[in-house]
Amino acid sequence: MSRGCSPEFDSLVERLAVTPYGEERYETAKRMNDIVVQNHFLIPLIWRATASARSNELKGVRINPWDSELWNIEDWHR
Repeated sequence: MSRGCSPEFDSLVERLAVTPYGEERYETAKRMNDIVVQNHFLIPLIWRATASARSNELKGVRINPWDSELWNIEDWHR
């Protein structure tokens, strides 16, 4: 999993936050995209701020980062 740091990208984020819609904002967003693509940065699509756990006695549980932790509750059994 590749991640990255870029002072240039960070400054562009700050600029984007205060730039109104228009050509300058579009150019800033394009430059940000170029930095992400050219440096192979990973942009997370989801963020779960919770920990997942289950009893060792519970079978059939498959934690899924894309859906609710209860997405396959019908398959759970002891």
